[in-house]
Amino acid sequence: MADLGCGPGRDVLALRARGYRVAGLDLSPAMLRETPAAGRHTLTVAELRMLPLAAGALDGVTAIASLLHLPKCGLPAALAEVRRVLRPGGVALLSLKRGQGEEVETAAYGVPRFYAYYGADELRGHLTAAALTVLDLSADDGWLTAVAGKPRG
Repeated sequence: MADLGCGPGRDVLALRARGYRVAGLDLSPAMLRETPAAGRHTLTVAELRMLPLAAGALDGVTAIASLLHLPKCGLPAALAEVRRVLRPGGVALLSLKRGQGEEVETAAYGVPRFYAYYGADELRGHLTAAALTVLDLSADDGWLTAVAGKPRG
């Protein structure tokens, strides 16, 4: 399993504590350095649109609040990579901000951060276009959460 856009590794460590073998990937070396030392051995600097993983290597991936930092034009490439690295029958858990458009925001963190916002139908369309089967898609509290699978065969 891989956590794509893992940041400081919070979810990586939580998944490991539950017995999963999970690797964390993030574009920011600084974020990966924030991970406690015990969790750093399976962290990798990686771009979500060019994952350094073999095709069909994973049973599952998570991308929790990470794909929202890609411009909308980059989402198809990232979802194609998710599909590529999943084995047939593998599952992805994704969360993105609900809304419309794109923006750079500075208030929350004091530094500019890019956000892309999606509607449920828009996200469903992207997942379908990436040949991923939408197993569940829900909207809650400003977030969209999708569970999508790579078809078997």
